[in-house]
Amino acid sequence: TDISFLSEATELVERMGNLKDGQALYMADLQTFDRPYRLTGYSGSGGQCPGLMADFVYLAPGVRVSASSIQAKAEWFASQPVGIHRTDPPTAFLSESNNFHAIDQFALNLALAEAVVPQGEAGCFALPQEKFLHRGGFLRPSSEPDVEVVHDKVVSSCGLLPWDRCGSWGEEFSETLPSEQWSTDLEVPLSESMTCELARSQQGLHCPFMLLATAICKTEQ
Repeated sequence: TDISFLSEATELVERMGNLKDGQALYMADLQTFDRPYRLTGYSGSGGQCPGLMADFVYLAPGVRVSASSIQAKAEWFASQPVGIHRTDPPTAFLSESNNFHAIDQFALNLALAEAVVPQGEAGCFALPQEKFLHRGGFLRPSSEPDVEVVHDKVVSSCGLLPWDRCGSWGEEFSETLPSEQWSTDLEVPLSESMTCELARSQQGLHCPFMLLATAICKTEQ
């Protein structure tokens, strides 16, 4: 998955060591939501793991999450009325045009909550956001010295620009995209003017990987 370790995982190892058998740790999604989300309408006895993001989860010995449980929870979510209020707080990611977005994540949330001991948030614990950071499609902050683990879409290219640019998005990046390198590394025929135009216009796409994907689509149309 899209996980990078930015420093020694000191706190992660410590928390794993202190965890009891039958319990779990997970990264929380506080980028999409302003607080740990819950699935509305769910009344199962196992409760929930609030805010769980499925990309970074640690299960202590004794936690057994079955495929049948995940399937059952996914079917429950799929049966809910389509709309942004399937989570609390609501999110536009669950609009009618994207109604199964993150269904695997929500299914794991419920299945894991049912599997841990004790069940629910007494047995599954969110890792602190200041050290275990979810960024999604946004570039990494230019200075996060305390972060151990990040989930984002920054793709490593062994130091080649623009893939490893982890600073803020802006003119510094959009004006200096080397079109020759894009073409050489990835065999994508992009002109410099086209790349810069995309950089300015695609305001919702905040990382080079997504920008490149958009450019590829435009050149193939």
